[in-house]
Amino acid sequence: MDEFGLIEKYLAPLAIGHKGALSLLDDAAIISSRKDYELIITKDAIAEGVHFLPNTSPELIAKKLLRTNLSDIAAMGGVPKYYLIAAMLTGAIDEKWIGRFSKSLGEEQKIFGIHLIGGDTIKHSGPLSFSLTMIGEVKKGAALKRSGAKPGDGIYVSGTIGDGALGLKILRGEIKAGKAAEKYLAGRYHIPQPRMDLGLRLAGIASACMDISDGLIADLGHICTVSKVSAIIEKEKIPLSPAVKTILKAAPKFWDSIFSGGDDYELLFTVPPEKEKNLRMLAGKSGIGITKIGNITKKISEKVAILEKNRAFQLKNTGYSHF
Repeated sequence: MDEFGLIEKYLAPLAIGHKGALSLLDDAAIISSRKDYELIITKDAIAEGVHFLPNTSPELIAKKLLRTNLSDIAAMGGVPKYYLIAAMLTGAIDEKWIGRFSKSLGEEQKIFGIHLIGGDTIKHSGPLSFSLTMIGEVKKGAALKRSGAKPGDGIYVSGTIGDGALGLKILRGEIKAGKAAEKYLAGRYHIPQPRMDLGLRLAGIASACMDISDGLIADLGHICTVSKVSAIIEKEKIPLSPAVKTILKAAPKFWDSIFSGGDDYELLFTVPPEKEKNLRMLAGKSGIGITKIGNITKKISEKVAILEKNRAFQLKNTGYSHF
């Protein structure tokens, strides 16, 4: 099947329901933003051997591809609307694989209320790669940014930290943790949970926000850099899942992975003291665990300091970097 036949059979159905997608028959889509709203646009790429392991199922690749981008929209307090996808396929990818991949995309679209509106497909020598552009919408002036953190603000995270990083180690055979824990952590790595509702609710409460993809310390460092501040967090306050606690009890060396491993896709945000009451009310409504892990300080020599029982805790690695 040629490129246009592939698009017509497997991708065009994902555009049904959005008039501006033009059934994927034109060179570009046509979109507009409502009055008093702004568009927010993000792009992420994933590649075999970097973001997913060889022989990962097409269903899991589709889920991770969409959800990592959705997490960026959540981190800015937006509502996702549409996406464009570029697929760099290899000779090993057959029509059956593409069918499974597009079916999974369709199931995810229904969950998050979004549509495919365009993209491109090519075949190359490898590795298998995808690039996705996600477009969302937010009320004018309401987008959450990285630049608003101030000294005295509390530092918060949603959910639990370190699940994705240890899930990858389990999939690589570097950790044994029992079937139930291994299944849970591998699932957290393969299928991120973008905190869409929480991101929307943080508008007017959070002073700065982003999602955790490269690791807690690296991403908190990004907020500090843009906001021109520093941060102090407490090791004992990092929220951990029961599976991670069990692993750390047997092998404390994996604390480095908790702080720097990435693939959490939880929200990391700061809140001024006067808004903490609003946050407590929000926490009860969201149904998602929200934990205070430290405070923003005036800029010091170290962007992010970690304390363990009031003493400095040193990391060997501060986060993932592609370069």
